[in-house]
Amino acid sequence: DCNEIEFVPWDKRIDNKKKVGLKEEYTAIFIGSWHPPNIEACGHVINIAKKTPQIKFLIIGSVCLALKDYKLPKNVGLIGVVSDKEKKLIYSIADVALNPMTSGSGTNLKMFDYMAAGIPVITTEFGARGINSNAISHIFISEVEKTHEILNNLYNNTYNEIETKVANARKVVEENFDWRVISKKVISSLQI
Repeated sequence: DCNEIEFVPWDKRIDNKKKVGLKEEYTAIFIGSWHPPNIEACGHVINIAKKTPQIKFLIIGSVCLALKDYKLPKNVGLIGVVSDKEKKLIYSIADVALNPMTSGSGTNLKMFDYMAAGIPVITTEFGARGINSNAISHIFISEVEKTHEILNNLYNNTYNEIETKVANARKVVEENFDWRVISKKVISSLQI
């Protein structure tokens, strides 16, 4: 629902990070429920974090319950289940969103949330399943084993280099994946 997810441009994202004391932190997020494919993806996030100690990783959602006994690197934090207000705040300060999925079924709806919020997305090809090629051109596709390389590239570059990519990703979500667009297509197909 693009009316519920604010697109946060880079300058506002920097201001938001200052307000919460994260101006100097580069933050990657992963959101998921307590579901085996998400637990598996968190294992990938933890491995990526070990290769990129300069980046802070936040894991959000009930998947954190499955990770409570894991030995986590210092740069990984478990946030747990959050309210919609807290999720909006997280979306407004994140530098990048990860979706290193390698199993599961269906389309990962979190991808559309990330894209709508203006967060650069790194995902696996499997994690992008169900998303049309136009949308895929506005995200970063990577094998899990190479995700840290793309993450390092984003960390070392200015946001200006990907500003067009995230703006186009938001537009693709608005035009193809927003609930109002989808519901109009469903209603139209049901009318005989």
